[in-house]
Amino acid sequence: MLHQISDFIKKISLTEKLLYLYIILIPVMRVPYLPFVGQKIQYSDIVFLLLFFIWLVQLIKGGRSFLNLPLKFSLGGMLIVFLFSFVHTEHLARSGLEYAGILYLVSLYVVLCQTVDSQAVWWRLIKCWCLVSLLIALTGIGAYFISVISGHPNFLVVDHEFLGNANQELVLRLASIFRHPAMLTMYLHTTIVFGFVLAARKNNGKWCFWGYSIVVLCFIAALLTKTRCNAGIAFTIFCGLAFMPKENIYILILRYASFIYALVLMIAVVFLTVWWIFPVHVQRNLERQTVTIELNSAHQPYFMQHMIETKIIRDFPWVGVGMGMSNDKAIDYIHYRDIEKPFRMLYPDLREDQVSRYKTSIDPHSMYLGIAAETGLLGLTALLFFLFRTVCFFCKAIKQEINIENRYINQIILAGLGGFLFNALYVDMLTVRSFWFLIAMGVIYISISRHKETGLEERG
Repeated sequence: MLHQISDFIKKISLTEKLLYLYIILIPVMRVPYLPFVGQKIQYSDIVFLLLFFIWLVQLIKGGRSFLNLPLKFSLGGMLIVFLFSFVHTEHLARSGLEYAGILYLVSLYVVLCQTVDSQAVWWRLIKCWCLVSLLIALTGIGAYFISVISGHPNFLVVDHEFLGNANQELVLRLASIFRHPAMLTMYLHTTIVFGFVLAARKNNGKWCFWGYSIVVLCFIAALLTKTRCNAGIAFTIFCGLAFMPKENIYILILRYASFIYALVLMIAVVFLTVWWIFPVHVQRNLERQTVTIELNSAHQPYFMQHMIETKIIRDFPWVGVGMGMSNDKAIDYIHYRDIEKPFRMLYPDLREDQVSRYKTSIDPHSMYLGIAAETGLLGLTALLFFLFRTVCFFCKAIKQEINIENRYINQIILAGLGGFLFNALYVDMLTVRSFWFLIAMGVIYISISRHKETGLEERG
């Protein structure tokens, strides 16, 4: 076995080796804290620099061209429009760093699209991603239950102490080697899509079994993160089952069950983003023979953050306050009377002079509101146009595709994108590496399928 792996590594190109290493390092997000950049630079980014250098050399030599790059105009337009946000920024360096992060992820999309040029390589990258994710899911599930049994978090499980009086069982969450449980959930979201892709392979029962196993295990691991991002995953799983060309009683049952689960969860997370729904206080009056139910209606801190972003958009409507500046600007909009009730839920002893403690943790918690606040309505329009063109690209490919397997793969990747876009209502997706990796791999598959006569049809 080791001999076969060694021979395989020797045969593949340097670029493909670097792609495997990049995939392996993406989940490793607990990196040293660096001055100014914090933990934005990760180990996988170092590998990307090597990939980018190789691609740049090929571009200079004429081996690569932007002319055949899908979505190039909408992506380029978005990057240009984002530059206008520098007009109002109070910290050019910080905004420049934030813009560089978006530029890096767009570059990742470009390099992947122009480097992965055969279905054989594409399938091998999917398998590598799924194998790494399977290891993360299995170790994470095991670590979570060990933590529950022992009563103490371990290095793969986190206990968010800043949630104050929240129940211990609610705040014990799986994070694995990611910095935050939500980052793990978004990573597993991409893996679930790739798991369905593996399961779609015709006449290959082995990969079908592994594909569905990956979907189930990553779904369980995602649940243990206890994040709202599970709503988008539920949507993707429902679509994966709904688009499935197979028809039998078990799939039908799973379709209906997944539909109900997705619908309930998607409604619930939107509701929970606005209000607390617990605790519910039930009081019984024996003399009057009555029961009084008191439901707390305090707004969530998430909702308060969204309201702050809308105020920033109102005051800086066209080009925003500058990329990476919404957190700093939000401080000017926070007043004790606004946050007292929601934060009192968790911190009964909150004092007005402690408000500054919460100003440091403000975050838009929404890709759409965050981009609108930082780059204005012009930036939001450019982003929405790019996302619209991406969805249209997949829809057109699905409509034109004759091959059933190819159509299903395109559909499930589009379903994954749809789940991400729903989660973007309350999470910043634009800086998530797995989100851009998913888009790139979907676009690559469509491009290769359209040019089979020049690509390799062999599947590893």
